[in-house]
Amino acid sequence: MWASDPLIQTISVLFADVRGFTGLSESLDPERLIAIINGYFTVATKAITRYGGVIDKFLGDGIMALFNTPLNPQDDHVARAVLAAQAITASVADHHRTLPAVHRLHFGIGLHTGEAVIGNLGSPQRKDYSAIGDVVNLAKRIQEGACAGQILITEPVLQILGEEAEVEHLPPVPVKGRREVPALFSLKSFRLDT
Repeated sequence: MWASDPLIQTISVLFADVRGFTGLSESLDPERLIAIINGYFTVATKAITRYGGVIDKFLGDGIMALFNTPLNPQDDHVARAVLAAQAITASVADHHRTLPAVHRLHFGIGLHTGEAVIGNLGSPQRKDYSAIGDVVNLAKRIQEGACAGQILITEPVLQILGEEAEVEHLPPVPVKGRREVPALFSLKSFRLDT
């Protein structure tokens, strides 16, 4: 079902960006470069779709995924997004076994949950199904602060995950474009008891 009119819905947003790719790109021919980034995108896409996420777009060497849109309604979207982030990190470690050491890169990941406007957005000439709002902006901004292999989450994400999540509380860091300094946490592990 493709919604024609945008609607407001609570979603979880995952941004993952390959760290070190820009530097690597300076030393490789375009064909090899595309093959390498597509390998990392394949790893991330498999992890995201495994947990029911929708790939919104690829952004250079990054990826944006949405959980709990009208296309993939999920009561447990926060847990799914976090499990997908962990699966990306674990799958990258497996992917590294197929690559020379110089091509072994890592994702920096940011996750946030909140309300967004979702639907066909754009102009009469071109529209994309996407989400906009503070939840998207903050997820993108915290991803920019994540180190290679690190998953950063916000306080609303942690509150929903509860005691099943092991995190490291980070010192307050101003986020570009925001007046309030959000509480951020580095995710160490999350496991659902089934």
